[in-house]
Amino acid sequence: MEQVFISYAQEDNSDDSDFSSNGRVNKYVKFLKKRYRAAVGDDLVVFMDSSINLGARLHHEIKAGLENSPVMVSFISPSYIKSPYCYEEWKLFTSKMEGKEKIIPFIIEPVDKPIFLSSLDKERKEFLEFFTKENKTLIDPANSLKYHILPSISDQSKSDELRKLFNKVADDISQIFQADKGRKAALSNTHTIDIPIDELEMFSEIKTEILKIENAFAEIKPVCVIYTGGSVGMIEDKLEMDKENTELVIAKSAKEIVERLPKLRELPCDIHFFSYKNPIDSSKIKIEDWIKIATIIEKLYEEYDGFVILHGANTLSYTATALSFILANLTKPVIITGSELPLVELGSDAEQNILRAVQAAAPSAKNGPLLIPEVCVLYGNSLLRGNRATKKYSLHTTEGFYSPNFENLGVYENAKLNIHHRSIRKLKTETANTLIPNSKFDIDSVYIMDIYPGMNIQWYKELFMNAKIKGLILKTYTTGNAPDDVDFIELIDALIKQCVIVVNITQCPIGHVELRLFETNAQLFDMGVVNGGDMTTEAAYCKLKYLLGKYENYKQNAAAIKGEFQENIRGELSLSAFSIDFKNSEMDTSDKIIYNSEAKILNGNFDYNEIDHAFIRLQNIQILKLEPGEPEFRIYTNCNEVEYEEKPKNLKFRLASFKKNLNENLRFSKNIEVTHQLRKIYQKNERISMQIVSSSKTTFAIESMKLIVYTKSY
Repeated sequence: MEQVFISYAQEDNSDDSDFSSNGRVNKYVKFLKKRYRAAVGDDLVVFMDSSINLGARLHHEIKAGLENSPVMVSFISPSYIKSPYCYEEWKLFTSKMEGKEKIIPFIIEPVDKPIFLSSLDKERKEFLEFFTKENKTLIDPANSLKYHILPSISDQSKSDELRKLFNKVADDISQIFQADKGRKAALSNTHTIDIPIDELEMFSEIKTEILKIENAFAEIKPVCVIYTGGSVGMIEDKLEMDKENTELVIAKSAKEIVERLPKLRELPCDIHFFSYKNPIDSSKIKIEDWIKIATIIEKLYEEYDGFVILHGANTLSYTATALSFILANLTKPVIITGSELPLVELGSDAEQNILRAVQAAAPSAKNGPLLIPEVCVLYGNSLLRGNRATKKYSLHTTEGFYSPNFENLGVYENAKLNIHHRSIRKLKTETANTLIPNSKFDIDSVYIMDIYPGMNIQWYKELFMNAKIKGLILKTYTTGNAPDDVDFIELIDALIKQCVIVVNITQCPIGHVELRLFETNAQLFDMGVVNGGDMTTEAAYCKLKYLLGKYENYKQNAAAIKGEFQENIRGELSLSAFSIDFKNSEMDTSDKIIYNSEAKILNGNFDYNEIDHAFIRLQNIQILKLEPGEPEFRIYTNCNEVEYEEKPKNLKFRLASFKKNLNENLRFSKNIEVTHQLRKIYQKNERISMQIVSSSKTTFAIESMKLIVYTKSY
């Protein structure tokens, strides 16, 4: 449905400083809608926003409203000319005017042109001149509407004049709508470019072809659809003589796919289809293919509203995850979809998935969804974050993918995509509109090792001895448990000493690695194994390859890689983990009863209210001389005067205290929950020191003391 964009200064719509339905502009708009209904016999749809303060940045919805409106009605006044918000609206609307769209200006307060000319810059003077031309016309006198000086809506003596004026304007708007509909109906919204999109050296020719296209919806950017391979583009073999038993083949061009998707013409946006010269069997996809897809998106980024990648189902979630890490500062939707059944088979899910993916990638289209600046998987009724998606079923259902540890970004219900707004990652204002592809990706140095009973550790030792290994992903039992036999521990310890980044994720599709429950899990952590949280296998694999590519000298940058791996950077983790390790060599002690660490910074830009949970890991405490009674220990942070007996002034620094029944075992490790206490005393960017004291004066040695903090990821 066509709509009119209402442009006005909010000061002109006030009623005793209340931007309400009683505002002056609102009254004019209501009257215009009434006259339009009387003159045309239809309801006038308007786009009008009273929620943005004067001079505020235009919201995405406002931009879409402007781009989808062939008519802008402007209520001109001194406040309007002064408003940077109104100026932005005018600039956006006039930039798309090609003799098809129209501005209808209403003067509601006189504008003193000489006064304004002396205070405006060059661009704003053009804005003023536009509405104050001597000939009282706009752009081209032959094709433009004159502006009108409005009488007061409360002046009863002028009501007949206002009624006649709005009747005339209603007729003009109706004619513009009809012309706009006719123009769009004459143009197709689906276009194919025959040059193979994967031939990167041909991009100048590809851009030339894009410029030649006459789009049906020229006011908004089109959606780019790229067919890379998979059953979503499989069609009948035209050369097959036996039509009843014909084999299916991969479409040789985008045109062969488009001609089998007639419903695309019903979508309110233009769609440009591209295809690979030699589409890929997704089971054969390589790291270089991910980089090529990202490069294509980068080269076409400014041309399109969003991107749809048609992909085989086998490795679709790997590609989605990899692209989420490669495409840094993404501000547009990249939707990856495929199908369980070939495009031409009866009951295929291909057409539905393609249509829905295009809708999700077209936020500027009429009735388009909320902008989703992420790499997503669209499959069946579900819109998933790309790096949270994983394959659930092989072929039994069209809902082939799911997101086990994070809610769907959106769900299709009653033929409409309902977006879960709070789940969408927020754009960072400082990086808006700046796509930064990270094309350096590790190629072949990351391995995945499933833990299972009776595994041959010697075989793995020989494999890794002869391999160029930089990263290893352990898929362990339940919450992160693994065997504690000597051969396995020696293997992992040897890899870590070679600076191999070893990561621990759970084999369970739902859940996460938990360090606090079992000592076998904590033992891996003590050795330097990195906690993978609730990442999918695809996310852990692609993230590690991304970080190993980002930091070229992985041995020198092992600490940075480990730290960033545990931090949520693209929405792949529910919780980010930050830690400080205070080793024995970094602690002062004179009597083996009180240990005081040096101060360190806890890397992580978070506030106290973002802390989900925190604990201290005491590694290898050895009792040197046990005093009578049950030994008791107290732990403090940033306490400069720790003594055997606790003073009242030190209570606020205490994180925890505990007693330990040792029996005959004089060596132990322990995890201690400190969430509540840390929230009370934590200060962002403050250096942290830790102290541990034996209240009973039992002497002891400690290998290390770690503070681990998990923060919520917004």
